[in-house]
This record gives sequence, C-alpha cells and structure tokens, in this order.
Amino acid sequence: MKGYQNYYKKKNKKLRYLLLGIVILFAGYLIIKSIKVLPFFSMKKEKYTYIENEIYKFDKEQDRIKKKVILSKINQSLNKLIKDEDNIEDGTLSYLAGSVNYRKGLLEYNKDLRNMYLDKAIYYFRMALALLKKKEHIGRLHYELGKCYFYKGEYYYYESLMELQQAQKKGYRNKNIEKIIAVIKLKKDDVPNINDLIMQFKDSKEGEVESFFYDALTYKNNKDYKKATENFLKVEDFFLKKGVETVEKRYIIFKALFNLGWLYYNDKEYTSSEEYYKKSLEYEEKNADVYYWLGKVYLAKKNKKEAKNMFQEALKYKPDHQFAKIKLKQLRRGR
Repeated sequence: MKGYQNYYKKKNKKLRYLLLGIVILFAGYLIIKSIKVLPFFSMKKEKYTYIENEIYKFDKEQDRIKKKVILSKINQSLNKLIKDEDNIEDGTLSYLAGSVNYRKGLLEYNKDLRNMYLDKAIYYFRMALALLKKKEHIGRLHYELGKCYFYKGEYYYYESLMELQQAQKKGYRNKNIEKIIAVIKLKKDDVPNINDLIMQFKDSKEGEVESFFYDALTYKNNKDYKKATENFLKVEDFFLKKGVETVEKRYIIFKALFNLGWLYYNDKEYTSSEEYYKKSLEYEEKNADVYYWLGKVYLAKKNKKEAKNMFQEALKYKPDHQFAKIKLKQLRRGR
C-alpha cells in the first residue's frame, strides 16, 4: 500500500512540474511577444506625435520655402509608416496622410497638381471617417473635408458647405468654419443680410487683413464711404506686401478691389474706378458683375462702344444678367 502511494506521489509531482513548465513557457512567450510588440506600438505612437507636431509647425510658419522643407520631412516620416497606400487600416494614420496631402495641395500653384493632392486628401479623410469612432474626431474630419472641397474651387462649394455644416452638427468648433461659410456665401451672392456677413469677420485680430475687411464692410454698410475706402486700400496694401496664397484671401482681395471700383465710381472718379475694376479681374476674370460695372464706367466716360463690349462680356459669363440686358437695350435704342 505504501509503495502504491509513493508511486502516485511521484506521478503527481511530475505532473505538477509539467504544468509549471507549461505555465513558465507560456509566460515567457508572452513576455517575449510584449518586448517585440510594445516598442513597435510605442515607436509608432511616437512617430504619429512627431508628424502632428511638424504639421502644427507647418501651419504656424509664414515662409513658403520653410513650409516646403517642413513638409518634406513630414512626408519622409509618413512614407515609412505607409507601405501600401491602398490598405491603411489605422484611422489616425489615414487622418495624418490626409492632412499632409491637403497641405501639399495648398503649396501648389499648378491647379492640376493641387487638385490631385486635394483628391488624395479627400480619399484619406473619407477612410479615416470610416475608421475613427470618437465624436470630436468625426467633427474635425468633416471640417478638414470641407476645407479640401473649398480649395478645389467654386464647383465644389456645395460639398464644402455640407461638410462644414456637418462638422458644426457634430459639435466641432473652429473660428474658421464661419469665415469659410461666409466667403462661400459672399462668392455665391447668397447673403440675405450684409450685417450677417460682416459679423463673421468681427473677431479677427487687429492688423490682420480680415480685420481691415471687416472695418471696410462696416463703414460701407453705414455709408461712411471715406473710411470704407481707407480700409479697402489697407486690404490692397496688405496683399501687396504679403502676397495672396489661400482661396479665401484671394476672394477677399477681389472683393476689396471690386468695392474700391464702386466707391470711386460713386465719387465720380471714373479713371480710378476703371483701374480698380480691371485689377479685380486679375482675381476673378469671369465675373459678370465686374464687366457690368466697367460698362457703366465707360458710359460715364462717354465711351459707348467700349461700354457695349463690357455689357456683352457680362452676358457672356452670366446670360441672365438683367441689368446688363437693360443697358444693352438702352444703347441699341440710342439712349
């Protein structure tokens, strides 16, 4: 009986050692795996943070050449993380890829290249939307998409508005949302009340072009044309010194020059009015309203032939321009 018990004790001891060995081996496997995997995730997160910091630095930088240098560094880091651009399953990485391509687009003067980068940015942002779940991330992504469509041009303004409004619905707050919406509405002449538009530029920092633009619109709205002219001239001077890069700022300078044309016309300074309307065409070469007002300037200068040409140009770009039609009829009747 005693020998029988000793046999089972030895057998149980071996089994315990075997189980302990399995546990030790499994624990060792987990430790080795974590040593390999954790640094990878840590390194990946560190690279994400680096790219985000560099993007922030890019946005703050004013010099175009330095911006390109920063973007080149970001691109190198991003390419190391993306091995197959068609198969990014990481929402954060998709978002960063979209952000980088969006900024590449902003730096491009060539329209085709700019649109190519913006289309890539839209692709990555759409992918990130499908992968990221946090509400604040979703709102930010709709905002970024709205900006991409905005910079693709006026044919995409509807999509831009939809995305920006969606960002607001998701609770995302950014002071630029209202400004971009205001510029879109201004461009599409969809502003029922000029005061609503002016208010979008109210909180601009003093000395910024938006601040001059806000003051100029306010003075014009209050019929203080002298001060309105002074501030629109400040807008022009700002862009002469700084240059024009973004679409919204390009439209601000157009609107400033257009308004200066109107203000000089209103003051019967027709030569200056003609000069500013022609300057505005450098930014909006197919704007029917500019041609209409140039026609009025030529009429005031007794140049009926040139006036007729301008009214015809207005109708070329906007066939239903009622005021241009009326002026042409009057000219044909010899009025």
